[in-house]
Amino acid sequence: MQWDIYHCLNPNLHALKEDRDNVMRAKEALELQEPGILSATDERLQVALEELQDLKGVWSELAKIWDQIDQMKEQSWLSVQPRKLRQHLDSLLNQLKELPARLRQYASYEYVKRTLQNFTKVNMLIVELKSDALKERHWKQLMKQLRVNWVLSDLTLGQVWDIDLQRNEAIIKGVILIAQGEMAFRRILKQVREAWQNYELDLVSYQNKCRLIKGWDDLFTKVKEHINSVAAMKLSPYYKVHTS
Repeated sequence: MQWDIYHCLNPNLHALKEDRDNVMRAKEALELQEPGILSATDERLQVALEELQDLKGVWSELAKIWDQIDQMKEQSWLSVQPRKLRQHLDSLLNQLKELPARLRQYASYEYVKRTLQNFTKVNMLIVELKSDALKERHWKQLMKQLRVNWVLSDLTLGQVWDIDLQRNEAIIKGVILIAQGEMAFRRILKQVREAWQNYELDLVSYQNKCRLIKGWDDLFTKVKEHINSVAAMKLSPYYKVHTS
């Protein structure tokens, strides 16, 4: 909006300044004394031109930042690295802070600043959405609740930002919590499976006739421990029977 105003005012103000300069040259040629009203107009014109230059300056700087934001939005979701993303956002915010004070007074500056700050606030949700815990079924559940139709291979960071992560935080965290609970189950089952796949019985010779298993107490203790762990999973709110 302010950029359009700048383009509209720029030729008008410069035309007005040219008219004023012509009047001043005519006055000097005719050796006329400068009237007070012309001095007031001259002062207002100078203020307007300075304001216009500042407006041009802030939009020139903001355009550079918007270009980088647009590039970030076009980034493939699969290639997003939350840590680097946060560093980039912090860098852009620092660029804003380094702008001269006279350029930081405009609403356009505040708008860009708020946009970057909002992206920074939701970066932890980006971290969680990038978790390995989220499988295809979780993404389908998330898309259904958010009422979006994403294709993960084509998804961009901008599309994720556009769903208003802050407003939908509860929905996102709910799906992530389920995914993390299920991931914990997979880890437990993996540990149980690996424990028994690698378990070696301690055998001792008995009267040179046969070999007996040694350490029955430890063996049954481990069996009981794993049975209890698996049984406890059914009591969890994240337990769900998946049928093929």
